[in-house]
Amino acid sequence: MKINQGIQNFVKNNVKYSVWAIGEATPTGYFLNGKYYEPNYGNGQPIGEVDSGGTFLYYMKNSDGSAKKLGSGKVVGDKLIRSDNTEFVIKMD
Repeated sequence: MKINQGIQNFVKNNVKYSVWAIGEATPTGYFLNGKYYEPNYGNGQPIGEVDSGGTFLYYMKNSDGSAKKLGSGKVVGDKLIRSDNTEFVIKMD
């Protein structure tokens, strides 16, 4: 499935989508129900999300302990393109 053809399904379904840096042998993380997880960060908690428009929002903590969402990329087709133009391939598991 191309992600932009079914972004609502990507955000809501109980389907895991692995995120692969181009040229890497293992995924860097995954999306599940629109939330983004990385195995080495977050202690099992999501560290980002993709909204229904395909914007990737990374969770940031402020020095006072409050949290904010930082727009840091976009899901386009089967790729996540970060704001620094680094591309990741998204594959349904």
